[in-house]
Amino acid sequence: MPEPLRVVSAQMSAARGRELRRMTSLPIDASAVRGWLVALYAPLPPPTDAWTMSCSGEQLVVPLDFNPFTPLIADPQGLPPRITTFGEWVEGTLGIDPPRTFGAALNVGMSVEYRGRRLRIGDVVTAVQRLGDYRVTSGQHPYLMTRLDEEWSDPSGTVFQLRSRTVSRPLTPRDVA
Repeated sequence: MPEPLRVVSAQMSAARGRELRRMTSLPIDASAVRGWLVALYAPLPPPTDAWTMSCSGEQLVVPLDFNPFTPLIADPQGLPPRITTFGEWVEGTLGIDPPRTFGAALNVGMSVEYRGRRLRIGDVVTAVQRLGDYRVTSGQHPYLMTRLDEEWSDPSGTVFQLRSRTVSRPLTPRDVA
């Protein structure tokens, strides 16, 4: 049986659970929800109930998969940060040496857990993203799998959504040898 690859350094292991990014949304408004509905369903019309509620001023319950962080965020101000490479962002943000990978990164999985509370017009959301875990796949072409965990909470601190995303990075031949 071949020896497992030693790609995950002690620095990387120690960084698990550390905060990568914290963002606060602007207050959600009906116009943003309407724009999102049009973008999501075009060229078909959005569901009548959601569109009617957003246009009539009724208390709109925001669709579950609405992203309050696009296109602008309140804190830090402006557009979300531009990322040059995944490694520069994750390990660079944490101040540790990135692993040797080809530089390419591919989102290979995402899960979302909704917890009871639904977003409403006027809500402000805080998202905190942390480094979840690293693991290396086995096989002829191994990959470094990096899991990022994110919690969305309301101003009272109640977490109402958990997100987990896995990113795959191909390892360089010298790491495989």
